[in-house]
Formats: sequence, C-alpha cells, structure tokens
Amino acid sequence: MKTKTIILLVALLTLPLIVHADGTRYIEGFTSSKVGGFPTGWRTRPGEKPQAEAVYKVQEEGGNKYLAANDEQGYSVQIFKLAHWDLNKYPVFKWKWRAKKLPKGANETIPAKNDSACGIYISFGMSRGSALKYVWSTSAPNGTFYKKNDQMTMIVKQTGGGGGWVNESTNVVEDAKKAFGKVPDRTLTGIAILTDGNATKSPAACDYDSIGYAAQ
Repeated sequence: MKTKTIILLVALLTLPLIVHADGTRYIEGFTSSKVGGFPTGWRTRPGEKPQAEAVYKVQEEGGNKYLAANDEQGYSVQIFKLAHWDLNKYPVFKWKWRAKKLPKGANETIPAKNDSACGIYISFGMSRGSALKYVWSTSAPNGTFYKKNDQMTMIVKQTGGGGGWVNESTNVVEDAKKAFGKVPDRTLTGIAILTDGNATKSPAACDYDSIGYAAQ
C-alpha cells in the first residue's frame, strides 16, 4: 500500500467527532485551532498555503471559536478537510455561517461574476470526483441549482442581507439526486470552504462554524 494511501486512511479513521445532544455529529468546530491562526487539519492545493493563511483565520467571540474568511486581495483560494460518513445513515449536512461582506454584483450563475461571500462544499472522490457547493449569494435567488459542469453543482442557500449567524441544514442525498440524477458512485471524501471576490474584484468575507452531519 502506498504511503499516501496510508496517510489518507489514518486521517479518515482518526477524524475527531463531537456528538451533540440532538444527535448531530460535528466534524469541525475549530476548537482545537489557535486563535489568529490557520485552522488545524485543513489543507490547500500545492503552493497556495501562503494565500490561504492570509484569507482564513480562526477567531473567537464570546468564548466560541469559528473560522473567519476575508478575501480582500482576490486570491480565490479554497481550503479542504478530509471527512467521511455514511450518507445512508446520516444524509443531513449541517453548518452555520455569517456573511460579512457580499462581493458587489456577484452572481454564481454568471461565469464572469462567479463570486460568493460564503461557499461550502461536499466532495465525492478526490481530484476527478464531483461536488455540491452551497453558497450565500449576493444576488442569485434562494433555492437556485446551477450546474457549473458535470462535476459540480452550486446550490444557493441564502441571498443578500447578512448580519447574524444562520444555521443551515440540507439533505445531501436529495440534493445529489437533483443535481446529478443520483448519488455519485464515488465515496464521500471531504468538505471544503471558499470565500472569494476575484471575478468581481471586490472584497468578500464570511464566518463559518459547527460543521457536521445528522440522521434525517
């Protein structure tokens, strides 16, 4: 077995898990990360770590840690974390976010304006897999499903506004069937986050916390 495969399996098997009283299993609450630093256990594409460290920093508010993403330079850099769970048992994906700066004029359904204050992904497979991307959009209507290509579909969960934290809950199995016609054959492999404003050349910022999954 190759070394990279061993590392991947160890990462999946040792994934920290916190079970809430309501049955939600949290895979990320940023509790083990240092305030002001890059989140522990998250990765970037090769060569993008410096940009990611400038955009994504763990902050604390009222004793609670969360991830603050602020893209002022138009880096458009994604961070990701390995994660795996049984969608047959736990089809519901949950998280909370708070839009701080909506990129001006952005609209995920228009390639030249494809920016999002908040974006969180569910990935199936690795480099050649497929993904669902949930976004907090500047202007695309709530509930929009936009198929960017054969590998990725964007789903708008919030539009405009901003202010306080918003709790989200969505059925990944139902979303995948609507987006791809079926749940992808490849194993669910992880989650990712992207806050960006490079297409519209405007600032984008969002806070993220309490990422997990649950039964229906």
